[in-house]
Amino acid sequence: MAIHKYAYGAPSLGFYRIEGKDHKLGKNLQTLAGYRQYRSIGFDTLSIDDSPWEAYRGEPFATSHLKHEMDLAKAAGLSRVIVYDARIYELSFATTGLVGAGKKFSSEQALEDYLRDCIKDYSRHPLFAGVKVRDEPSEAYFLPISEIVKAFQRIDPHLYVHCNLLPLMGGLSSLYDRRADSDSNEDLEIHYRHYLEMFCQMVPLMNLSVDDYPFRATPEEGKSILFRYFTCLEIFAEVAKKYGRETTFVIQTSSMFYHDFLAITQVGEKEIRYQYNCCLAFGVHSIVAWTYSRYFFNSHEGEYYPDDSAMIFTDGEKTERYDALKRVIEENAPFESIYSPFQYDDSYILGERTFLQNVKRTPFPEMKVLGSTPLLVSRLLDSSNGRALYALVSLEDPSEGTDDGMISVSFPNDANVDCYYKGKKNNQFFTAHQGKCVLLPGEAVFLLMDASKREKENV
Repeated sequence: MAIHKYAYGAPSLGFYRIEGKDHKLGKNLQTLAGYRQYRSIGFDTLSIDDSPWEAYRGEPFATSHLKHEMDLAKAAGLSRVIVYDARIYELSFATTGLVGAGKKFSSEQALEDYLRDCIKDYSRHPLFAGVKVRDEPSEAYFLPISEIVKAFQRIDPHLYVHCNLLPLMGGLSSLYDRRADSDSNEDLEIHYRHYLEMFCQMVPLMNLSVDDYPFRATPEEGKSILFRYFTCLEIFAEVAKKYGRETTFVIQTSSMFYHDFLAITQVGEKEIRYQYNCCLAFGVHSIVAWTYSRYFFNSHEGEYYPDDSAMIFTDGEKTERYDALKRVIEENAPFESIYSPFQYDDSYILGERTFLQNVKRTPFPEMKVLGSTPLLVSRLLDSSNGRALYALVSLEDPSEGTDDGMISVSFPNDANVDCYYKGKKNNQFFTAHQGKCVLLPGEAVFLLMDASKREKENV
């Protein structure tokens, strides 16, 4: 199983939305050189942005902008394209459902026929992987999404349908499109688990996708890591495990102003590595960057993305985020073949910080971990080969300095452990079944051992 990597949105056409209107502000990057630049980061997939100027609406495919994009992606060496077909996407807004008396479609067969007709041309393209159906829906939209997904599964069980869900920090009113009775932290976590589980029960997608952006700032408190970020990751991983779903997670690679202050802060290599390692620790197999190009300005909602916010300037030059993400992807490339068969099993947090509340604290009985820095400790299993992979990620906030932390780990005496650090085997940290290492904020070690050697008792 490959670890897919891509960005939300194709290279920019040079259009940006300001106050609800589209303006030509930058260079058209949808050229072969622009797509090769996108591919050079390490991305293998093109996810076409759900914007008006990228929408496909059934025009003749042979001369369409969509075909132009797909052909450029193929020429640049990408392997997959996820299409934004506005006709399909707009179906997901029918909260009362799509099929039945008085609905848009009189029968499931009619919906199936419509969807088959929508994809009939672009689905023949060699890079076609699937379609976007919705981004961040509340539970109110699960019914039409489920009808669309089930129809696609009857058309082609291998067709990928992308539906990215809300993060925990969205709040109860976002999850349900209404003001809930309680906004307490405990209730929010219960409701969020319900939200993800209800999606899995109603929508038979094999992939669970969520976005969350941890590096935040407020005028009152300054920079911090988002409270509930790790709770969100825990719940997401646990629900995916329960329902047997593969996982996609969207990481923060862009900044955003909210009115006159920086709400989502600018990230560098340390912050990107921090998120990337957390994704691997929670068993994520598709990592998505938000976003490749600047997004929009909307004074009503207060969101503003400056030109240097993402990975590419409007003139096509690379920002610091581009090179930082490329280094992290290249760093982890040797480890991907080792990691790919493993699935999330369990995790806990060691250490205290204000952003590490309401997380699991129960350590694993088969290993002993000590640390001078807060740690995420997770266990992933490769059941078919009887192996276990343990991730230890330093959770110290990168914005608070570069202080490193010492960790020590010990397993049962007969354990055979291989250590991976920054994508490569590095057994200098370990001798036989125990070892020590120093981790900077966001760095991680991954410990691979034969699962048959794990003991269900304390070391």
